[in-house]
Amino acid sequence: MDSIDYFFKEKFKRLQRRYQHHFRIQSGRPSDNGDKIIRRDNYTCLYCNREKSPRNLAVDIILNGETIEKYNLANIVVESDGNKAAACKPCKKEKERKGIEEFLYCREERIGNLIVNGRFVCDKITEAAIKILTIYKKQKIGEEIKRDYD
Repeated sequence: MDSIDYFFKEKFKRLQRRYQHHFRIQSGRPSDNGDKIIRRDNYTCLYCNREKSPRNLAVDIILNGETIEKYNLANIVVESDGNKAAACKPCKKEKERKGIEEFLYCREERIGNLIVNGRFVCDKITEAAIKILTIYKKQKIGEEIKRDYD
């Protein structure tokens, strides 16, 4: 019994440390360092929704400048905290390799995690990600139809 009590006591302390920083960070202001973003997001990857240790997480810019230009998205500030989230290293590498469109298209639960768990992500970013995924899906479906008829 003592080990269970100790476990929950330590877990509670850890959660208290995490949540004390949430209300100090505002989503519109640029952050000083990535540790604030990782703490803000509860040490959880935004894309796979798994809790990771801080050394296995990195700050990810959800929509980079190239994507914003490619899809003509207005009024999105790339360097705002509302466009940054904690991401585990495997998810971040896969997103960098594939691009946001293919990354969200491969496993659609990622867009769900972005919507549900991204409470500090700016609403404009979430809407833009949904718009990007919708456009990309239409392109993929068009390519598949074209390939079937060729």
